[in-house]
Amino acid sequence: PFGEYVPFRYTPGLFWLYRFLNDGPWNPWGRPPRPGEPPFEYSLTAGKEFTVLNLPQAASGRDGRFGVTICYEDVIPQVFRRFVASSDGTKRVDFMLNISNDGWFGHGNQQPQHLVNCAFRAIENRVGIARAVNTGVSGFIDPDGCWHDLVVEPGRAPHAGGTGYRVAHVKLDERVSFYSVHGDVFGFVCLGLTVLVAGDSIVGGLRGGRSRRRAAAASASAPAAKEATT
Repeated sequence: PFGEYVPFRYTPGLFWLYRFLNDGPWNPWGRPPRPGEPPFEYSLTAGKEFTVLNLPQAASGRDGRFGVTICYEDVIPQVFRRFVASSDGTKRVDFMLNISNDGWFGHGNQQPQHLVNCAFRAIENRVGIARAVNTGVSGFIDPDGCWHDLVVEPGRAPHAGGTGYRVAHVKLDERVSFYSVHGDVFGFVCLGLTVLVAGDSIVGGLRGGRSRRRAAAASASAPAAKEATT
């Protein structure tokens, strides 16, 4: 929010709130409309298609298929997998590209974290990835999540601000992963089981507590009853 888009632009009934947020002095890129000029709009609009591009390969006679995620689209698993697998369960791409500008965050921990997030997408979908990231960590990621040929200073862990370029092969993997086809089904099943186990534990604890309180109350009243009988 406010980096690439302003919230509520397309939310029914809340366009006034978008206008308020876009034109306010708290927004470093927005400004109130000037007389005779339309409001300044910098918010991006999300695309609706997951386009696969072709890279001609003269040697093999078969084009290389690839998709492109821009900036933090590679952090959103549901978006990334839509590039990789089609609705019939076939693989749509041979590899993926990620182009990004991580300069918003200066030089800190965000840049290597972005690289790690991208590696998870490679593992989930069994697809090789090439990254070109301004200020961030450029390089290549294999389908098993291992990165190599990073644009970083020799001997240092992945970090922001590396300068240069790398040329390397992108490893291809023809396997179609379960996640690419079915998405978060496995995760939702695990979540459901966790809720059931947690619920059973809570209910069991409440029942056990009531039983212990009843037993304690019965034990406390027993001597008094015996004394009254005597």
